[in-house]
Amino acid sequence: MNQLLHWLIDLLYLVYVLHGSELNSSVYCEVGPCYSFNLACDNTGKVKKCFKRATLLREHEYRSIMDDVLNELRHNVAGGEIYRNLPVAARMGKLYWNKELAYFARLDVSRCAVVPRPCMSSKNFYQIGHLAGLANFVNSNSTTYMINAIKSIAQDWSKDISRITRLDTLRLKVGEKERDDIFNYVILSCAFNRAIQEDERIYEWGGKPGVKCRRKDMEYTNLCNSDEKYVYHKPKLHLARMWQE
Repeated sequence: MNQLLHWLIDLLYLVYVLHGSELNSSVYCEVGPCYSFNLACDNTGKVKKCFKRATLLREHEYRSIMDDVLNELRHNVAGGEIYRNLPVAARMGKLYWNKELAYFARLDVSRCAVVPRPCMSSKNFYQIGHLAGLANFVNSNSTTYMINAIKSIAQDWSKDISRITRLDTLRLKVGEKERDDIFNYVILSCAFNRAIQEDERIYEWGGKPGVKCRRKDMEYTNLCNSDEKYVYHKPKLHLARMWQE
């Protein structure tokens, strides 16, 4: 993974849909494992040091594209045919959108800072994971250029399979941010309901794709339907303590 992608992953999971006023930010100060270190704790979501002409793109224009790109990628990983170095997934879920993750993503991008990487947690999502990337193209207002940039970022993710397999979660939020310059720089980021823990299998293996699904998805047949229920165990390490060290 190149240095630029590392830089971006430390920076943001950005998004634009939910306004900070829609949720009580003080509630997040009491949520573990982050507590007072939580990105959403008493955070009004004010933009601080972004580029002067940076804009957040309209979600409805790109949501279906990202839904297709990411679920197609998961479908291919689960099938075990395209990525032969990976085991077949017996129970990998289809991704779908979640508004609370959008809220966290918006707060993160509003920081416009590289470090420190924020701690993010809620009552619904104990430890939020993320994936981010960057693409650029000649300045243009064409939606087609933006779509191609988004696809380019997703394709880059597929080149680093250790990152791609971290998509083994169920809920996500995707956003894009654009800077107007000689080139348009598009930052794409996804926030997921759970970060993968050390010494933990990323997904459940099996002899055939989806063999342990309660019900398989009709479109992405290697994946479980979005209604599939999962049980996750909290990590042993207390993140709030780790943040203080």
